[in-house]
Amino acid sequence: MKNDEREAEAKPGARVDANVRAHLGRKLKTAYQSLIEEPVPDRFVKLLEELRSKEGKS
Repeated sequence: MKNDEREAEAKPGARVDANVRAHLGRKLKTAYQSLIEEPVPDRFVKLLEELRSKEGKS
């Protein structure tokens, strides 16, 4: 088995290096930034308002 193949196999309970986690975190934030900046759809706003009004009554 080549070294590359051994490295590609995931070991149960294996941990990801802190630098790799930080890099992945930055990449995910970049990928999802446009989604974060989008306004909440009206449908969800209405559902949240209904939930708040029901919570206030209880």
